[in-house]
Amino acid sequence: MTFKTNENIRQFTPSTPTMKETWEKQKAKLKKKYPSLTENDLRYDEGKKGAMWENIKVKLGLSKEELQKLITRV
Repeated sequence: MTFKTNENIRQFTPSTPTMKETWEKQKAKLKKKYPSLTENDLRYDEGKKGAMWENIKVKLGLSKEELQKLITRV
């Protein structure tokens, strides 16, 4: 039985953006559209995503439905 090393597996894995790379792009779009949002408002901490979105909702004065639309469009 032959096992492939991580090096061999990486060759065949499609290059996909990491969550951090994706979030950095989304964050830039949000900051451009809503300049009042700060770096601290948009800090992504694993396990605290809900609190971050709630803070953004309150800061921008959005309803839950408006926030959901914002999230899906970013």
